[in-house]
Amino acid sequence: MTDTLTIAAPAGEFIESLAAPLSEMFQLAKTDFGGIRIAVPGERWIVLNPNPYAEIEDPDTVPTITKLIGAAPRFFTLTTTNLPLTRRVVQKLAERRDLVVDTQHGIILPLHEFAELIRARPTWDWRR
Repeated sequence: MTDTLTIAAPAGEFIESLAAPLSEMFQLAKTDFGGIRIAVPGERWIVLNPNPYAEIEDPDTVPTITKLIGAAPRFFTLTTTNLPLTRRVVQKLAERRDLVVDTQHGIILPLHEFAELIRARPTWDWRR
C-alpha cells in the first residue's frame, strides 16, 4: 500500500510557501531532509517532503498533471500514515486551486476536487 500522496504544484513552488497556510492549524517543524513535519498534539505526525523525483509510474501522469497546472510542475509527497490528519491537511491545502494530487492508486485530480470527495466520504481510504 502506498503511504504517500503526490502533490503537484506550479513551477517555482517551494515547500515553505506550500506549507505556510498549514501553520494556522498545525504545528510545523523542518526535518533534517528538507521536509516539514506536520503535527497535532496527541496524534501521529505526517510529513510533507519536496520530491523532484516523484515516483510517476504511469507515463500519462505527467501530461495529465501539466494539462491541469502547466509545464514543469514541482512535486511534493505527503505521508498518509495518519489518515485523519492527512484528510485535514488536504482540506487546508485545497483552499488553493492550483494544486493537483496523484493518489498512486489511479486518481489524479485537482486537489480541491479530491478534498470534496474526502468531505463527501469521510471514512474513505483511497489507498485501497
